[in-house]
Amino acid sequence: MNIRVFMASALALAAIASSANALTITAKDNVAYTVKVMPKGAKEIDLALKANGSADVDCKNGCQLSLNGNTHAVDGTVSKIFIQDGKFSM
Repeated sequence: MNIRVFMASALALAAIASSANALTITAKDNVAYTVKVMPKGAKEIDLALKANGSADVDCKNGCQLSLNGNTHAVDGTVSKIFIQDGKFSM
């Protein structure tokens, strides 16, 4: 019985820890956006967001986000960022 409880706890903790470094980008208006994501030490990505949509990005080492010519630096501790009226907000 104790082994089952231990294994269930370990699996739950692993699921939480793996998503801890994800950055969620959410569009809060009725416009689709393309965000350029430049993670440190990884390839640049063009991320398409639907109107009122969201997407998760791995930014555990930090990354730069670019939208409409504006760049925003994000460190590994930020978990959510929003786009409203074509601008980033936290």
